[in-house]
Amino acid sequence: MTNGATREAPVVALRGAVKRFRTPEGAVVTALDGVDLAVGENEFVTLLGPSGCGKTTLLRCISGFEDLDGGDLVIAGRAMAGVPAHQRPVNTVFQNYALFPHMSVGANVGYALEVAGVGRAERRRRVAEALALVNLDGMERRKPAQLSGGQQQRVALARAVIGKPRILLLDEPLSALDRRLRQAMQLELKTLQNELGISFVFVTHDQEEALTMSDRVVVMNAGRAQQEGPPTEVYHRPATAFVAQFIGESNLFEARIAAISGTEVRCETAGGLVLVGVGAGYAVGERVVAMLRPEVFDLVPEGAAPVPDSHLIAARLEHEVFHGADYQLIARTETGGHPLRAVVRDARREALAGIARGARVRVAYRARRLHLIAGSEG
Repeated sequence: MTNGATREAPVVALRGAVKRFRTPEGAVVTALDGVDLAVGENEFVTLLGPSGCGKTTLLRCISGFEDLDGGDLVIAGRAMAGVPAHQRPVNTVFQNYALFPHMSVGANVGYALEVAGVGRAERRRRVAEALALVNLDGMERRKPAQLSGGQQQRVALARAVIGKPRILLLDEPLSALDRRLRQAMQLELKTLQNELGISFVFVTHDQEEALTMSDRVVVMNAGRAQQEGPPTEVYHRPATAFVAQFIGESNLFEARIAAISGTEVRCETAGGLVLVGVGAGYAVGERVVAMLRPEVFDLVPEGAAPVPDSHLIAARLEHEVFHGADYQLIARTETGGHPLRAVVRDARREALAGIARGARVRVAYRARRLHLIAGSEG
């Protein structure tokens, strides 16, 4: 992978990273299969993917808790081969926070400084500064059991940043929090990262976290990086069908290029549904996956004309699901019988009046919102 955002020497550089594990049955599993990664100064990079994709293994190799079986790792200009975890300029925030339950908040946060022989007065000053960063001023004497889950998470963050590492590694630290607190902590984490001016590598399987906080997202699957880029690019222009399916909801159609006229590309599915997009570099007969996000559609009442330069799809409604801010229509196209999901904002709910299950619905999309993915993977 190449990262245009890290033209200067990256804080972390992984080249061809390989990691294998042997199962109890004697089989060999490749957790990392030639992964390249570069993390720049003060960059927030998220490793996103399903369970077992290799993202946590990659984090553990950076931290030194696992050794690479192949490839190179350089942190802050220094090769990390043979360098133990405690000598690397990184720190890790774990999913379970890993706080010492018998120690006070202050003692937990200042533990690494105490081990390093930092004097008591200096230690107290730096503990207070770290707690102030995470909005826990004055809580030095409390025990972890006296704190909420969100507060414990902040203590773990304060402990991780007090030593001023070059890079902070975060292994799904928000997964144990409820939705409202998790959303609040997403913004707090990004703010904290900007204030500290250090690089974050964040591991999650939650696409919302990745899109909300990251400067760059690396989508992983089966030990490989499928795509990397800014959140908007990865969301709107996924490089593979896997990325399109994993990030957000998508309508995917396996198709072939039926005709090309200038920049207009007409695709036809096996069921005869024709989709129109724009693009260059395609050839007639080429297999593609065509993607339309549910939110790109406009609902067009029967008898009404669609918006100019848009294209209609007729379908039969199967379900209508209310999500609060919007309605999701689950339908099946009349041509080809393809499943189709479309979103109608709650502010336009009057357009749904009289539409019942089994009714015909018409949705329109702009050609520029159809994204084509080379190949025909499912």
